[in-house]
Amino acid sequence: MAAVERSVDAWCDGLEVALLAGTDAADQTERLSAVERRIVAAKTALAGRVEETRAYRRTHKDATGWLATTAGTSPGDAARMLRTNSRLGVV
Repeated sequence: MAAVERSVDAWCDGLEVALLAGTDAADQTERLSAVERRIVAAKTALAGRVEETRAYRRTHKDATGWLATTAGTSPGDAARMLRTNSRLGVV
């Protein structure tokens, strides 16, 4: 995970949007969107594992509250992510 964080940090720090041609910006947006979908899928599976093992209990009373705080999202979005994981049977 640390290698992913370093790579993303380096890419973001080096991104100079104003220097990109519009077509290059479109290409990078499409590619980044594909990466984002994979990351969200991984986050969904990991959050499901946290819920399954009740690891959230160190700091929160439920997985939804933990995920909302951790992901910086609303409780509704967090609950949807956990339901999606449950429906997909990822964990």
